[in-house]
Amino acid sequence: MKIGSLAKIVVMLLSISMLGCLPVSSNVVVGHVESAEYTATLSKRNSGAMSKGSTLVSVRAKGVPDDSTHGLIVLGVTGDKPIEMRWTGPYNLVLSCQPCAPQDVNFEAVRAGDITISYGETLRIR
Repeated sequence: MKIGSLAKIVVMLLSISMLGCLPVSSNVVVGHVESAEYTATLSKRNSGAMSKGSTLVSVRAKGVPDDSTHGLIVLGVTGDKPIEMRWTGPYNLVLSCQPCAPQDVNFEAVRAGDITISYGETLRIR
């Protein structure tokens, strides 16, 4: 067997053995707030030691079954952040986060179907 072939086999075996060492991603629901027709869900995702993780807010109609994304994602923030959620009306969701900075925000939506989403100063990127 040639040295090059042996090296390829060793690299392949090491790669396969390392797959078991990779952390499993987690998605944990932290809280819910409900309006008359909708549910807003706060969840935390962690993709392992090499990731800062993320904090997500999603919305879904009350009659829609929950799934892994908990509806339509309307806010994505880097890291484990304490997002405050409250409904100010049946179709108005307000999101705020005291320790957040605009650069922490990866994604934010201002509308989701009939829902209008407004943000505290530290979450506004628009």
